[in-house]
Amino acid sequence: NNRFNMGNYFKYHEEAEVYREYLIARQVLLEDTEGWKFTLKEKNYFAKYSVIDNRWHLNGDYHYTPGGIYFKDLESLKKSLKEHEDQWEIVRKYEMREIND
Repeated sequence: NNRFNMGNYFKYHEEAEVYREYLIARQVLLEDTEGWKFTLKEKNYFAKYSVIDNRWHLNGDYHYTPGGIYFKDLESLKKSLKEHEDQWEIVRKYEMREIND
């Protein structure tokens, strides 16, 4: 019960595999930030996915969103979206509950 409550136990093998893929994809994106963390001292760049037009929108501001992946500059963010498109999709789909049900 403790493992299940901590999220380290799954009822089905498939659930564990989906979560594993999500964690790997998210880690790739975090590595793209080159250690950048949210700060109030400078703008933070991040991507938000719009379900209205089904595309990523790039932003730079001082607002924090839980679970957000923040970049030091717009170029780094654009590079990550281009080079790791598959990982962005895995993270988006998992967090939007499109692939973990």
